[in-house]
Amino acid sequence: MRNVASLRNLLVPEGIARDSTLTLGSNLAGGFLAILFLAIWSRALSLEEFGTVSLALAVGNLLRPLLDLGINNALIQGMAYSTARKDARRRLRSTSWRRRHGWS
Repeated sequence: MRNVASLRNLLVPEGIARDSTLTLGSNLAGGFLAILFLAIWSRALSLEEFGTVSLALAVGNLLRPLLDLGINNALIQGMAYSTARKDARRRLRSTSWRRRHGWS
């Protein structure tokens, strides 16, 4: 039984499963809220006003990828670089690392 649990953790680590569940839940909640607001807006707005709102939302959704300009990727790379530098500094400060490599 222990081998099965360790194999399961190798295939799908616990953190990834939890994060995937949270992402799925938030996407479902967002979709539900979008349908709810669509129903409310369709009742509250006239046909012309609803068309204007729909057009504005469509244009906004088309422009959203262009406005990102790769900022998410740059942030991820910057965080990875910063983490790697911190790890390198920590290794250099470590006396055991220096002794192992003949620096002390």
